[in-house]
Amino acid sequence: MVRVPPPQPITNRNSSSGFLLYNFLMIHIFAAIDCEVKALKHLVSDDLEIVLTGIGKVNAAFAVGRTFHHGLTRQDLSSDVIINIGTCGSKDLHGLFMVNKITDDATGRDYYPDILRVEGLNEASLITVDEVKTDPEPGYLYDMEGSAIYQAGSKLISPDRIIFLKMVSDKGDVSGVTEESVNALVESYVPQNR
Repeated sequence: MVRVPPPQPITNRNSSSGFLLYNFLMIHIFAAIDCEVKALKHLVSDDLEIVLTGIGKVNAAFAVGRTFHHGLTRQDLSSDVIINIGTCGSKDLHGLFMVNKITDDATGRDYYPDILRVEGLNEASLITVDEVKTDPEPGYLYDMEGSAIYQAGSKLISPDRIIFLKMVSDKGDVSGVTEESVNALVESYVPQNR
C-alpha cells in the first residue's frame, strides 16, 4: 500500500498576494486514442486528468510536454504521477501488463520505469516502434508511444512515478482491431463496482 502524504502548502513565488498553492497528488493518464480510456472517463476529477496524445512518438512527446508546461504554474510536480494506458501488439503474450523496460526500436535506447511489483499483475518489456510491427518477436509487447512518454515525462517526473499499463489487442495484424473491440478490452480490466 502506498501512503500519500497530506497536502503541504507552498508559497507561490510569482504572486505578490502571498496566494498559497498546495502540493497535491495529480494523476495524468496518457492514452493515444479515446477508446483506450473511454471506460475510465468517470474517474476524471481535480486530481486526475486524461490526456489523448494521438498515435506515434512525436504526438505523445508533444502531449506530455504541453500538459506539464501548463502544470508548471504549480511549481512542484514531485507528487504527480504519469500513467500511460494503452493497447499493444504481441506475438505470444495475452492480457494486461505493467511494463518494466522500454526499448525505442529506432534508437535502440532502453528505459527502465522504476516500478513496484504489483501482485497479480504480470510484467513485460515494451518495444516502441514507428509503424505497426506486423512480425513481432515473441516475448515482447509493441506500441507506438511508450518511449516518447517516458522520455518526455522523465524530464520532470521521477521514474518511480511513471507507470505503463498495456493491454494486448493484437498479434501484429491490426485489421481486426476496432474502436469497439478496444473499448471492450479496456472495460474487461475495469472493476465493475465503479
